[in-house]
Amino acid sequence: MEQEKNNNRGVIVLLVVIIVILALLCILFATGTISLKSNSVDNNQNSNGITDNNNLITNNEAESILKNLYNDAVRHIYNEGVSYCGTYATGDNVTLSLNGFSYTKSATFNNFAELENYLKGYMTDSLLASSNYNKSTTFEGTTINSYYEKDGSLYCNGWNKGGNMSLANYLVNESTFTASNVTENSFDGVIKAVYSDFDNNNKTTKSIKVSVVKENNSWLLNTYEEL
Repeated sequence: MEQEKNNNRGVIVLLVVIIVILALLCILFATGTISLKSNSVDNNQNSNGITDNNNLITNNEAESILKNLYNDAVRHIYNEGVSYCGTYATGDNVTLSLNGFSYTKSATFNNFAELENYLKGYMTDSLLASSNYNKSTTFEGTTINSYYEKDGSLYCNGWNKGGNMSLANYLVNESTFTASNVTENSFDGVIKAVYSDFDNNNKTTKSIKVSVVKENNSWLLNTYEEL
């Protein structure tokens, strides 16, 4: 009988020790003193294709971001001679006439909302609102819109851009992209875009000052100024 009592006491003591250990572990997890997560650096890739480690970037990484943004956003919005439409559809029934002006179907976007959502991956809402991508113009009393939706398709018109078509052929190898004031959430940039006509003659340099900010883990153009 005495032996049985001793065994019971041992079991009780063991249970108490286990309960104390579990309680301590709960407290340590709750306070963040210990964690099941590994200590390795979490590398995330944003929509601009740039790896961002712990939110810190170098000047070289900032300049790479700047180059991507210029290629994907600035040329489309400010400098092409036609409204941005992604890739144009080819073949039969890809154009329509509206008020005497020709519109071409987009092979990339089905509606204006899709196009705008794409551009918001590269530019802040405020910059996009002030850009040329959706401006209408008036010609001989007729309003010409950049885009027209019909039968589930987006059609684009380029009359109202007033841009420089030659800049769409900028020579990236000769262009420069310089970043400054780099922080984890913003930086400034100067772009010197070297471009030419379609015969690669008469090279010209356009200088552009921009600011870039980080929103929702993506780097976006925030301001744009031609110097």
